Amino acid sequence: MELKVLDFKEFNHIEYKKIESKYENNPNPVTFTLDEFKSIVSLLFSVQYHTPEVSEEHLHNIAGILYEEYPIVNITSKFGRQMIENLDNDYLDWMDSLSNRSYHISEMIFNEELNDFVHLALIDYMIIRKFEYGKFFLNEWSKLFFNLDGYSLSMNVAEIIGVFRTKEDAFKMLCDKLLKKNPDLSGYEVLFLAFTFKELFYKSDKDSINYALTNFIVRDKIHELNTRIDILKLSMIKEINPNQKTNDNTHNKKNNNDKDIDEEGLNKGKV
Repeated sequence: MELKVLDFKEFNHIEYKKIESKYENNPNPVTFTLDEFKSIVSLLFSVQYHTPEVSEEHLHNIAGILYEEYPIVNITSKFGRQMIENLDNDYLDWMDSLSNRSYHISEMIFNEELNDFVHLALIDYMIIRKFEYGKFFLNEWSKLFFNLDGYSLSMNVAEIIGVFRTKEDAFKMLCDKLLKKNPDLSGYEVLFLAFTFKELFYKSDKDSINYALTNFIVRDKIHELNTRIDILKLSMIKEINPNQKTNDNTHNKKNNNDKDIDEEGLNKGKV
């Protein structure tokens, strides 16, 4: 079977919390609308891609994905939805069969056949889609990370871009400078920051390896990255605009009045 490049389409995503509130008081299994079903499947894709297993240890991260708490994590479910919209006929028939069944909303994440579908129709193809995913992720994330409403970009950016245009080892130079000014950053965080900068300000047609590496970093480390977004933004500010303070809206913080993530809702579906 020939795997085609994704055809990115418009779609109607429905938030899990809205679906949950619509059906949570119904004691009987329900059949979701097709957009509701696809929205849930796209979130299950993100859960499987970023979480080793559905267990007590990972319930907080799983809840964060389902309730779409963090912009950096939501990018994966958007990519999953594009994969769903591009399914070939065999998997499309399987999805249609699954979407016509009835479910309890609290049991969706633990449904064995639904998880088999996500794994076989979506996750198994990520080894091939890693370049597309990395490119999609960096494109979405770089625009969020360098939110121009939250940054006043200095001439340092133009200088760095100029280095990229004239120096073959510009990427290494940027990584070295980031690490020198921020010695507490891990190697994958330095690469992630450099890839993010290059994607927005100086992408090229030779970035395939960057996209593949981004895929592996984000797949395995997205929860760690999410907890350190403030640190990553400050680290980049030191490089591109030392006098600028961040006005961060890429990491949804909770305050004491915010509703806690409903992990209890996830526990309801456990057997």
